[in-house]
Amino acid sequence: MKKYLAGLMLAVFSCGMLFCEADDLFQKAKTMQKEKQYSEAIKTYQKYLTKFPEAKESSDAQYNIGMCYLKMKDYDIAIKEFQLVIDKFPERKKAVDAYLQIGSIYQKKQKKYESAIKTYQIVIDKYPDSKKAANAQFELGACYEKIKNNKRAIEEYQKVINNFPDSKKTEGAKKKIAKLKGQKVEKKDKNAAAKKKKSPKTKDDLPSAADEE
Repeated sequence: MKKYLAGLMLAVFSCGMLFCEADDLFQKAKTMQKEKQYSEAIKTYQKYLTKFPEAKESSDAQYNIGMCYLKMKDYDIAIKEFQLVIDKFPERKKAVDAYLQIGSIYQKKQKKYESAIKTYQIVIDKYPDSKKAANAQFELGACYEKIKNNKRAIEEYQKVINNFPDSKKTEGAKKKIAKLKGQKVEKKDKNAAAKKKKSPKTKDDLPSAADEE
């Protein structure tokens, strides 16, 4: 019994040590990334993945490698690293983020709109219940707009309104549709909105004669 308990305590202690080591390594990589030491961060994340491939933060580590390459403007390698997130961790939330990053690189960095369209469509089809599916749907409309297919762009923007009515993208989709249809889009007066927020001065708020002297 004593041997069993000793063995159990040793196992728990070893697990605790491994957890601390994994967390320290992951935090070290994150710090390097924040300080824009991208090459060193990549090496540290890769070391983390080699030592702790099944850890909870493994999908984050793989995703962050992609983000480092993105910041370094090495877009082709960034796409490959984001694809590894999708391949290794398809059921984790970071898979959706990885798809969106790939789509964004195709769309905004490489101007490969057809590739971006395919990527965003995967998000919509594969993760329809994700809150970020609305982002993919909106960017789908933006891609069609870029390739001058305004009819299809309007259709895709309308899907944002129909399928994701509670999304922040809905208002933007309405404005895009109005613009594409040649309708006047009202611009919000930021100064007027700011004035409305300020409460009107009461008699007590006004300076007294004593204050003005």
